[in-house]
Amino acid sequence: MNTRPKGAEKFMINTSDWARQAKILKEKYSQVTDKDLILEAGRDEELLSRLQRRLSRNRDGIIEILKSMEPSAPVQQAATL
Repeated sequence: MNTRPKGAEKFMINTSDWARQAKILKEKYSQVTDKDLILEAGRDEELLSRLQRRLSRNRDGIIEILKSMEPSAPVQQAATL
């Protein structure tokens, strides 16, 4: 089931870091339950929808929260010639 609004960008949750992100979400937003944070393969949009309802935020707001919790990409040094 695709719950993504028509024209909305596809967003993939970082599954390799999801346990850490889920823990942070529960600590920061006490109304979030374990059931809200269940991430099943290929069902990212359903998780986003649950968080939207629970946190009373729109899809973009939830994506912004999740992106802010992602680990920073390592800084790459420019090659010297």
